[in-house]
Amino acid sequence: MLRRTALKAVVGLFVLTAGASSASAFEKVEIVNQSNLPVTFTLKWSNLPQSSATITLLPGESFPQTGPNGEQLTITYNANCGSGLPVIRSVVLKTAKVNNPNQPGYRSSFVNTGPVTVGLTAN
Repeated sequence: MLRRTALKAVVGLFVLTAGASSASAFEKVEIVNQSNLPVTFTLKWSNLPQSSATITLLPGESFPQTGPNGEQLTITYNANCGSGLPVIRSVVLKTAKVNNPNQPGYRSSFVNTGPVTVGLTAN
């Protein structure tokens, strides 16, 4: 009887621990274009071998991004998007650890830094 109770306790503890460790957490950020220029960029999660395809955000558009817990997200963008030669910048974005991909994360915004240039701010 005591042996069976101890076995049930061990199995219950294992199930409880397995359930807790299988709970997923995500890194989340929303990228928003608050400038008056279209911005072209790529994203790269640290656990993936390649960057994303090129993404273009028109003024006022946003792009939510969710990735695996503990991974970093780097955004590479053209800061001189109005005209002339491209000025490529790369920034590691600050992400928020969330337990549900529908939860809000950090917000990073493209803003005008000049008539034809943009910068990235983290809010």
